[in-house]
Amino acid sequence: MKKLILIIAILVLFIGSNTLTTLAISAPRVTLDGEDVSFDVPPITINGRTLVPLRAIFEAMGVTVQWNAETNTVTATEGTTTIVLQIDNLNATVNGNTVSLDVPAQIVNSRIMVPTRFIAESLGSEITWDADEETVVINSSLTINIDNSDDEYIKAENRRSILWIEKGYLSKTDILSIANKTETGINDIEKYIDRHFNKKINFYISGKKEPSYATNTNGNPSIYLSYVKEKKAPYIHESIHIIAGNCFNSWVSEGIAAYLNMKLNNAYPCYPNDGEDINKLAKIYLNQNSESVLKLIGENGRNDITSTDFNSENRKKYYILSASFVQYLDEQVGIQKIMRFYNERDLKSAMERETGKTVDTWKQAWIEHLADR
Repeated sequence: MKKLILIIAILVLFIGSNTLTTLAISAPRVTLDGEDVSFDVPPITINGRTLVPLRAIFEAMGVTVQWNAETNTVTATEGTTTIVLQIDNLNATVNGNTVSLDVPAQIVNSRIMVPTRFIAESLGSEITWDADEETVVINSSLTINIDNSDDEYIKAENRRSILWIEKGYLSKTDILSIANKTETGINDIEKYIDRHFNKKINFYISGKKEPSYATNTNGNPSIYLSYVKEKKAPYIHESIHIIAGNCFNSWVSEGIAAYLNMKLNNAYPCYPNDGEDINKLAKIYLNQNSESVLKLIGENGRNDITSTDFNSENRKKYYILSASFVQYLDEQVGIQKIMRFYNERDLKSAMERETGKTVDTWKQAWIEHLADR
């Protein structure tokens, strides 16, 4: 009997030690474009497949992610690619097409773990296994050249943009992420508004807590971005100002920028709504004072209140109301008709010509639409 107990004890120790060895082996490194990806929970290997914490890998690759707790479903979006995975389901979808998985997404130590190879390849990245280094190597589909030769800035360049990043502000992973986002963001904007911009856009990125803005002086398209590290930089909003061109009607310009910053994939939640529903906020302002709302969105595209009254609170309301109004117009007549009067000096005449209704008629219909929501 004692021998049997001893044998069982030895087997338990043997199995336990092998389990520990397996766990040690099943925590490989993961690199993205040569940079280590940091995880709060280590990657694991199941049936020869590496799974990594969802949020960390998606953020590193510049991917927007949503979690539906009711259905245990993850939806990841990057550019024109949408991936949907359900916990413990061996079937996923990429742009609506079903894909079979060797290992499903699953929850481990309260973290959602996703199969690395499936995620990387679905996003057009190359993925390999470095056996010597026990490392999963991911190379993104974007070509990003990083230059450290300048004393003040790190220069990162891809196909559509040049990023000038204040030295010491962002990690290499953060640089790759925002570089991916600017590239896909520019492509998404062009596709949605059907306008092509044939120059690279300069993004100047620093840790200064100052308002972001866009300028195209002397044909040099430049965007000055703040709050990148905090993931609140309005790179979509400001890129729209560059790509759409000159606009003499401020509610159209700011309305489209704020609306598409909310609508397009991958955008950071930022000013003016910080991720809140634009129409919900607009309705609140309407209920407070509908007369001031009409003044904020003037008849010919400019607000009808004095500059002294156009304080920070009114400016925020103006952006939100303009975005809600543009969203309503997009739903009614489409973005292409809006773009036809986007650059017009006489908005009143151009809008009536393109839509068959006056600005005031549209405003009243929009207000009634908000009231019914």
